[in-house]
Amino acid sequence: LPICPLAAAAMAERSVWKWTSLALMLGQNAVTPIIFRYATTAAKADERFSTVVAIGCQESLKLILSFLLVLLEQSWSLKQALSVLREVEPGESVKLAVPAVLFVFQNAAMQLATVHLPAALFQVLWQGKTLVVASLSVLLLQKRLVRSAWLAIAIMAGGIAVVQLSQNKEGKQGSMANASEQNPALGLLFVLGGCLCSGFAAV
Repeated sequence: LPICPLAAAAMAERSVWKWTSLALMLGQNAVTPIIFRYATTAAKADERFSTVVAIGCQESLKLILSFLLVLLEQSWSLKQALSVLREVEPGESVKLAVPAVLFVFQNAAMQLATVHLPAALFQVLWQGKTLVVASLSVLLLQKRLVRSAWLAIAIMAGGIAVVQLSQNKEGKQGSMANASEQNPALGLLFVLGGCLCSGFAAV
């Protein structure tokens, strides 16, 4: 059947937004550990910014941007935006608060992990959250994974183990301001905690 020109244009627009969102997400995932690593190793612990304050500012910015989006959807009418927010049921807000809090702990773990781990090593280890999501999906949601999924998970686990055992170091790691403070074992614990928070929140 022929497709209506308006429908075709709408599909094309959705496709553009989909690929644009995917590109932005990939870019964010690639750049985030590099920025965190630079920010957390540029100074010693007593001279570095507070992780708690940084996360507080980050979450506050998210709150402001979310409210601005609600205002935009309501044609910048403050009265209508507040009316929409009052319609949200308290029970639903409580349910959403659980993953929200877990994601806050995840962000804290990410920042603290980059203090101790090179960006490349952190990026590989951080993908362990996929293993956590798969495990929790099977244990909590009783989902069944096909053999190809289990094979992919096994390969990923093997790759993470190899990277961890290789003990790679950055070329300039010794000259970083916090070189004496870096503890790979502690960084690994932070990554593990962040992966557990991320995986549980996603499930």
